[in-house]
Amino acid sequence: MSENMSDGYIFVSYSHVDNAVEEMRLATRQISKIIADLNDELQPLKNSWEGDDRRVYDRKQAAWNNAVHNMGQWLEDNAKTLDHIRELYTKNEQKQAQSWQEVRSGR
Repeated sequence: MSENMSDGYIFVSYSHVDNAVEEMRLATRQISKIIADLNDELQPLKNSWEGDDRRVYDRKQAAWNNAVHNMGQWLEDNAKTLDHIRELYTKNEQKQAQSWQEVRSGR
């Protein structure tokens, strides 16, 4: 991306956009895997709990799972938005290039 943001121009580096989209999706998958692995590791211990301990943990775990799901959804939504913006810039760039091809010089 352009270092000088005060020049009035927006520079889009498609490779940076593509990388950002992929990194958002990768982060979502990694976070989900970490939570799933943690749940699997804690399951034997959790099975030994009774009463309030188990109920409180279950409520907290449900809240964590919901937060992870929401964060994953947010990351995916933003990845889709960024990907859509990239597509719009690409189409606009192609349209502008086509406009220049239609310019005729001379007779």
